[in-house]
Amino acid sequence: MIFMQRKKRKNDEKEGSYLHKAGIVLISVLMMFSVLTVFGATETVEAGELNITHIEHLSGGDDDINGFIEFHPDGDYFLVADYDGNLYKYDTNYYSEEVVFSITGKLTEVDFSPDGDEVAVAEREDGGVYFLDTSDWSENKHVNIEGVADCYSLEWSPDGEFVAVSDMTDEVHLINPSDYTVFESLSAGDDWSMNVAINENGKVFTRYDSDDVAVYTEGDDGDWVIEETLIDPDDLIRGIDVSDEYVGAFVGIDDDNHYYIWDSDTYNLEHYGGDYAKRFSHFSNSGDYLGIIYSEGDVVDEVGNKILETETWDMLDEFSTNEEIQTRTNSWSPDDSLYVTGGAGGINVYETGLGVDDMDVETVGYSDITEDTATLEGELTKLEEYDEVESYFEYRPESIDGELLEDGTYEHRDRPHAMEYNDALYIAYIDSTGDQRISKYDYDTDEWSHSPVLESTDSDSHIAPVFFFRDDGTIQIFVDIHSSAYEDEYIRWRTSDNPEDVTSFSSTQSYELLNGYDTGRSFSVQKLDNGDVALQINIRPQGTDNRVETLSISDDDGETWDTDVMTDLDGEREYATMWVDDSYIHMIHTHRHDDADTSTERFHEGVYYSYFDVVEESYYEADGTHIRDWGDNEINDPTDLDVIWHHEYDQEDDESGHWLGGNIITDEEGNPYVTFVTCVFEGPASSPDALDIQGHWASLDANDEWEYEHVTQLGHGIASSIPGGIMMLENEPETLYLQNVEEDSYGDARIERWERNGGDWESIKSYTEWTSNERSDTDRNMLPFPVYNADLADGRYDFIYLHGWFGDSLSSYDTDIHGVDATTNNGDWQMTTPETMTSTGTFSHSIDNLDPDTTYEFRAVVQTPDGNELDTGDTMTFTTSTGDDDDDAPLITDPEDYDGWTEWLMDNPLLVVLAVVFVILISRMASDEG
Repeated sequence: MIFMQRKKRKNDEKEGSYLHKAGIVLISVLMMFSVLTVFGATETVEAGELNITHIEHLSGGDDDINGFIEFHPDGDYFLVADYDGNLYKYDTNYYSEEVVFSITGKLTEVDFSPDGDEVAVAEREDGGVYFLDTSDWSENKHVNIEGVADCYSLEWSPDGEFVAVSDMTDEVHLINPSDYTVFESLSAGDDWSMNVAINENGKVFTRYDSDDVAVYTEGDDGDWVIEETLIDPDDLIRGIDVSDEYVGAFVGIDDDNHYYIWDSDTYNLEHYGGDYAKRFSHFSNSGDYLGIIYSEGDVVDEVGNKILETETWDMLDEFSTNEEIQTRTNSWSPDDSLYVTGGAGGINVYETGLGVDDMDVETVGYSDITEDTATLEGELTKLEEYDEVESYFEYRPESIDGELLEDGTYEHRDRPHAMEYNDALYIAYIDSTGDQRISKYDYDTDEWSHSPVLESTDSDSHIAPVFFFRDDGTIQIFVDIHSSAYEDEYIRWRTSDNPEDVTSFSSTQSYELLNGYDTGRSFSVQKLDNGDVALQINIRPQGTDNRVETLSISDDDGETWDTDVMTDLDGEREYATMWVDDSYIHMIHTHRHDDADTSTERFHEGVYYSYFDVVEESYYEADGTHIRDWGDNEINDPTDLDVIWHHEYDQEDDESGHWLGGNIITDEEGNPYVTFVTCVFEGPASSPDALDIQGHWASLDANDEWEYEHVTQLGHGIASSIPGGIMMLENEPETLYLQNVEEDSYGDARIERWERNGGDWESIKSYTEWTSNERSDTDRNMLPFPVYNADLADGRYDFIYLHGWFGDSLSSYDTDIHGVDATTNNGDWQMTTPETMTSTGTFSHSIDNLDPDTTYEFRAVVQTPDGNELDTGDTMTFTTSTGDDDDDAPLITDPEDYDGWTEWLMDNPLLVVLAVVFVILISRMASDEG
C-alpha cells in the first residue's frame, strides 16, 4: 500500500513537471506570436483625411478656361466647355488633352446624364443646348430655345427626366431629353438666372433678383411653382450649388465676397461665411466638404481655394493656385479623390486623399478548381453608411509579361513577324547588326533557340522576314536582300531542315518572279484554308524607283509559285499588306506620288482596298464589284480600286498626306477592318521632324462603303512613323493598340488601348527608364505587332511589343522585344454576377468556361448599387488543372492554404529566428527546472 502511494506520488510529480513544461512552452509560443504580431503589425492610416496634393497643371486649350468643369460619372475623365467654342476632354489617368466637339461661338457649362451616355452643353450666344453621344461625341440634337439669346448654365436632374437651362434673362427652361423639347419655362423675377442647380428631389434652384435664390418644385398636378425664396441680404449671387443636406449661394462683388448655406429641408440659414467666397464654388459629391474659390481684393484677383468640412464648417485646408491662374470654377471627382480648378491660365488637378473608404473587401481564396470551373471566396470586412452593397469577383487569365529578346530589332520601319504554333512562339526579326533571324520560345521547356537565316548584306536592310509552316511542320522563311548586289528577278527563301526547328536551315533557295524586276521590298505571307499559300510582294522594275505590287500563290506547299502583277501605279514605295480569310485574300494598297519639288513636299495619294477570290481567281471591291481577273493587265489608276482614303478628299490644299503603313484584319463574319496612318509634311520632306502624324480606323458601312474616323494624334517626327503603328486583333477589330499618343513627346514610351465604342485611350504598358543623354527624346519609341495563331487553340500571346531607341545610324540603335498583356482576352477583367449584401461577412461566386492548365488572376470587389463607390481586394491567382487526368490537381485548391502568415513569415526571417531561439531557451529552462 505504501509502495503504491509512493509510485502514485512520483507519477503525479512527473505529470506536474510535464504540465509545467507544457505550460511554459505554450506560454512561450503565445508570447512568440504576440511578438510577431507586434513587430509585424502594419500601421493603418485612417482614410478620409484631407491631404490636398497638386498633381497636374493642364494648359487648357488656349490657356484661358472660362467654362465649367464636369466629371464623367465613372470618374475616368472630365470635360471643360470653354468660351473658345471647344469642348475639352481630359483623361484622369494621364491628362491628355483632346477636343471632342467644337462650334463657332462660346460654350459654357456641361453636364452628363446620370448614366454618362449623353452630355448636354450650353451655347452662350445663340441660345442653344447641344446633346452629344459620349461614345463617339456625335451630335444627338441641337436644341434652340425660342426667344433665348444666351444659355449660360445647365444641369441634368438626378433621375434623368429633364435638363434645366438658365437663359441669362429671367427664366429657367426645362428640356425633356427623350424628345429634346422644352416642356416648361420657370420665371421668378426680372433679373438674370445665371446659375441653376438641382437637388436629389428634383427641386430647381436659380438666382432670383440678383441677390436671392428661388426654389422651384413640381406640384402633384404637374405644375411648377416657387416653393421658397432664400433671402440673401444685399449682394450679387455669383453661383449656386446643392448637396443632399445643403443649399449654397456663393456671393461675390468688389471686396465683399462670402457665402450663405441653407438647410435643404427647412431652408433655415445654416451657416454664413465671410470675406472669401467667390464665383462657382461646389460641394463634394459626398456632401462632406465644400470647395470654395476665394478672393482677397479686386473682383478679378482670384487667387486660391479653401476646403471646408460641412459638419462643423471648419476650414481643413487652404491653398493658392499658380499665380498666373485666375481661378473661376472648381469640381470634384465622383469619389471625391480629385479636386480640379480652372480659370484664365489653365487647369490645376489635386489629389485630396479622400476617395472610397466606407467599405473594405478582402480576397480570401478559392476552392473546387477543375479544368474549367472555380469557386472564388472573399470577405466584406467593413460596411459603413450603406444599407446594402453588391459583391462580385473580377477574373482574367494571368498576363505573360517579360523580356523575350535582348537584341530584337533595330530599324524604325521594321515590324517583326510572330506566330504561335504547337505550344511555341516564333519571332522573325532583324537584330542590331542587320542580320535577319528567327527565334523560337518553347512554352513547355521555357527555353529559347535561335538561328540567323541571312547575315547582314546592307546596313539599310529593314524588312523583317516572314514565314509559314508547311504541312510537314517545317518552316519556310522569306528574306529581303536589300542590297545592290542582289538586284535581280529572284525571290529567296530558306526551309528548316527539321519540323518546328529554327536551329538548322537549308541553303538559300530562289525562284524567278518576273523577268526584268528587282527583288521585293515588302512581304506578307499567309496560308489559306484550302492549303494554298499566298505571298504578297512589292517589287521594283529594274532601272526605276517605282514599285509594283504582286500576288503569288502556291498550291504545292511553297515549292512552286504562280505570280500575278496586281498594280503598277507609277509611284514609289507602293507598300501593301494582306489578310487571309477562308478563300479570300483581303488587301490594302497605297499609291505614292512624288511632287515635282521633292525637297519641299511629297505624299502618298491614297489608301485603297481589294479582295481576291481564290476560287473565282478574280479581284473585287468590298461591295462585290468586279475589278479584274488573275493575269489581266495590271491596274494603273488607283481609283480603279476601292478608295478608303485619298489626299485630295481629306487634306487641306496646302498640306500633303503620306500613308506610312497599316493593318488589315477580318472579323468572324469576314468583314474587313483597316487602320492607317497619315502624315502631313509641315516642311521639307528631308526633315524628320516635319511629319505631323495622325492615326485612323476604317470599316464598311451598311452599304459596303468605306468610312473612317480619326483615332488619335500620334506625334511628330520620323521616330513615330512606324508601319503598323496602330494595330488590331482578329477577335476584337473595334479595339486598337498603338504606340504613345502624346504630341511632340516621347519621354514616356507606352502602348495604349482604345475601345471604339468608348472612345477612351487606356495606357496598358509604359516605359520611362530610358535616361541616356546621348539620344534625343524624339528617337524613343515603342511598337505593338500582332501574333498570328497557327494550329494553336489557346494563344498565349495576342501581341508582342518592341521598344527602344531609333537613331540616325546603325550604332545608335538599342532595342528589345518584350511580351505584354499576353492573354486571350487582352487582359480585360471579366465580372461575375453581383450579389447583394446587407452586412459584413464572407461571400463566394462560382465561374465556369475556364481554360484548362491556365493561371487566372482574380480579385474581390464591392460597390454600391449605383456603382459610384468601389473597393477592390488584393489580386490573387489560381491555376486550373490540365483536364488530361482525373487525378491531376491544380496548383493549390484549398483557400485555407493561404492565411497571410506564410507570406509574412517569409518576408521577416530575422524575427522568425529570434522567436525560435526564444522558444528553445524557454524550453531548456523548463527542462532544467524539471
